[in-house]
Amino acid sequence: MQFSLNFFKKVFAATQSDVQSKSASENLFFSPMSIYSALLLAYFGANNRTEDQLTEILGLQNMDKVGAVQAYKLVKFTRQLMRVAGLVKYDFDIANRFYFNEDENIRPCIKDIFNEDIEMLNFAFQPAESRTRINQWVEDITRNKIKDLVTSDTINANTRIALVNAAYFKGQWASQFKVANTRLTSFAINNKEEGVANMMFQKGRFRHAAVEELQANLLEMPFLGGDVSFFALLPKGNNGLEETVSRLTLDTLRNAMASTFPLTVDVGIPKFRLEQTLSLRNVLVKMGLTDMFDSLAADFSGFNGVPGLKFDEATHKAFIEVNEEGSEAAAATALVAFRMARPLDGVRFICDHPFMFFIYDNLSESILFMGVYRNPK
Repeated sequence: MQFSLNFFKKVFAATQSDVQSKSASENLFFSPMSIYSALLLAYFGANNRTEDQLTEILGLQNMDKVGAVQAYKLVKFTRQLMRVAGLVKYDFDIANRFYFNEDENIRPCIKDIFNEDIEMLNFAFQPAESRTRINQWVEDITRNKIKDLVTSDTINANTRIALVNAAYFKGQWASQFKVANTRLTSFAINNKEEGVANMMFQKGRFRHAAVEELQANLLEMPFLGGDVSFFALLPKGNNGLEETVSRLTLDTLRNAMASTFPLTVDVGIPKFRLEQTLSLRNVLVKMGLTDMFDSLAADFSGFNGVPGLKFDEATHKAFIEVNEEGSEAAAATALVAFRMARPLDGVRFICDHPFMFFIYDNLSESILFMGVYRNPK
């Protein structure tokens, strides 16, 4: 979760400065698990300072590379086993793929360990066909939701390696919204602008907490099966999102999640669909991953035994649709007065102003997807 929050805060800060230069706010959505998985692939082939930087950003200081490979294999096997055994009530798929230029002399140990995740392509003489192959694989994993992940700007005749991750989730609410209750309502984009959201409503028993540390309310809505949940973090006030995010740490989020308790809640959540493409390079460099994109400093000799491999770009695409059935995948010190006493029962949780949300896997204790909803445009 630490990587998820670190990455989220960097991206949020970048979009926030961009938002302030525009009349309208921007929504945000990405999969930290997908990004983490792709970086983990790079870590397996990294050496020296490049490996040190990836170790730091991925939080692997207490695990050597052998242990990381074993954990990678175990997680993959466990997910496959649960799917085959019919133990999951939702559709979640995540897959990794190493694409190497066909003349790369890949080290035997890499081939042995990741055999089924490796594919050789002719980037040098068939870059267009290689792009088509990669994009088709991504479309297959994401049920055609993510298209054209790689383009001629990212995959061309000079490409030697591409590390790709694809993730997909579709879950039904354990307590579904009734379509008849969905209606247009006002949505405060900020204190000056207002939009109209297609708001879904229901009243039910959900885990809820008023979190003073974050100056926000937290609601958990489980998907069918209970292993995965949708969390919404609703700040106090129309302009409270930046304050809430500034207070967000691993400890404050875990404390908030642990403090939820069942209540009868009047829930209102916008029905929305988001698609986003993020260029990750600048964000990752700001997080400390400088060598990966530097032709002189990058060391990925763990893949082929020789120096020279580097990454030019890192691109991420994400999609989410939230509807009645379910989901398909600041430094200010002034404190706002906030009611913390647990109500006996019955609270309102109406997301009619900007809020943060994330889809959380309770089994692995990891954030699969996360984002910010600021504008019902």
